[in-house]
Amino acid sequence: MEKQKYSQEEIAELFSNGNFEPTFPFLSQSIEWKIIGESHFTGKEEVIQNCHQTAQYFKSVETDFKTEDTIVTKNKVVIRGSGEFIET
Repeated sequence: MEKQKYSQEEIAELFSNGNFEPTFPFLSQSIEWKIIGESHFTGKEEVIQNCHQTAQYFKSVETDFKTEDTIVTKNKVVIRGSGEFIET
């Protein structure tokens, strides 16, 4: 998969809004994905596997993602937002 040119913020927003595939080349081997109060995934392979499962779920519902805040530092991006999932 060829790397597109994205900023850290754009990569984080793509991932946060469920558009996982374009972000895969940028994921660190030591990535951690913490879904507060639910799950914790460690390592690139585990995160990508969960992305595929999550993307399948997103195809079965209508989604409405809202990004409220984005915090960008040298090595981290934090997205605070919400997602609504409506079964159709």
